[in-house]
Amino acid sequence: AVIVDKQNQRFERIVIIDVATKNSESISFKNLTHVEQIRWMPNNSSLLAAARDGKFFQLWEISVANQKLSRITNDLNNYVSLALTADGKTILTTQNSFYTNIWSFDGANYESEKQVTVGNANRTGYNGIAALPNGDLIYTSNEAESGAVDLFYFESGNGKRRPLSNDAGEF
Repeated sequence: AVIVDKQNQRFERIVIIDVATKNSESISFKNLTHVEQIRWMPNNSSLLAAARDGKFFQLWEISVANQKLSRITNDLNNYVSLALTADGKTILTTQNSFYTNIWSFDGANYESEKQVTVGNANRTGYNGIAALPNGDLIYTSNEAESGAVDLFYFESGNGKRRPLSNDAGEF
């Protein structure tokens, strides 16, 4: 089984190829936006997948015969790097929790630290941050349910922030 995507943009389908007959079959799910890894379950009738249907990569079981998708995990973490024991009774995966926030410091007094943003798993500032001459900030964050990265404007004087883009994608 191989994962097919459109120019690394969005998951398109999983193609299962019978090596003996060279026949192939495609499986597709509209709600999955990215499939990171797949592994055959020992019974060869289903696949284990690390895939995203929103913001986070979760574990899924894909029944090949009826193309049924069943969620295994459902939380605010990402799961990647799949492995299975030979009997399929134990799944091994890497759980990835990613917390970022923006902090500011007075250049003359490093003990003046101040947390500017609050969030969880939004990769705030991870793809870019810029300080404007007036002290305001522009930064990236993927707060949308889709996981798309957007730009935000933070007013340092009053602590207010507003989005500059909406579900834009990657920056």
